[in-house]
Amino acid sequence: MENSKELNLIMQIILHAGDAQNDALEAFDFIADNKDDLAKEKLVSSKNKINEAHAVHQGFLTKDINANTSLLLVHALDHLTKAEVYHTAAEKVLAILERRAK
Repeated sequence: MENSKELNLIMQIILHAGDAQNDALEAFDFIADNKDDLAKEKLVSSKNKINEAHAVHQGFLTKDINANTSLLLVHALDHLTKAEVYHTAAEKVLAILERRAK
């Protein structure tokens, strides 16, 4: 079982990754509504939150924290991975639409 420090770090990863995923999904909605500027703002926000989650994860790797992998940590990293996938997909869709518009 995680100690309170580990649990706090894991929950931070989940929080930042979940927020990043929501921003990326909102970017898709803005793309669908031809609001590319708003989509780009959401993607900037998504990327910043992904970076925050990565920073917390990096802290896990560099600090003297129990090296045992927990199910909750795996769950947190799954959230982070999904957020990155949605973010990248939204960026690609936006780039495709912008190229078609030229």
